[in-house]
Amino acid sequence: MAIHDFITSTLNLTSDSIQEIDAIRKEDHLFVYITLVNRHPTCPYCVGPAVSKG
Repeated sequence: MAIHDFITSTLNLTSDSIQEIDAIRKEDHLFVYITLVNRHPTCPYCVGPAVSKG
């Protein structure tokens, strides 16, 4: 999977952080859709779910 290796190295991602990659070519454009694994970190103080605004 050449596109998978290119995306992981370019975006500095690990393979286990990617859930799905779809690459669609239309005319002279390449559209790449990446779904990341949903990871909810815990708060280091109360061990509750952390909320991210971004």
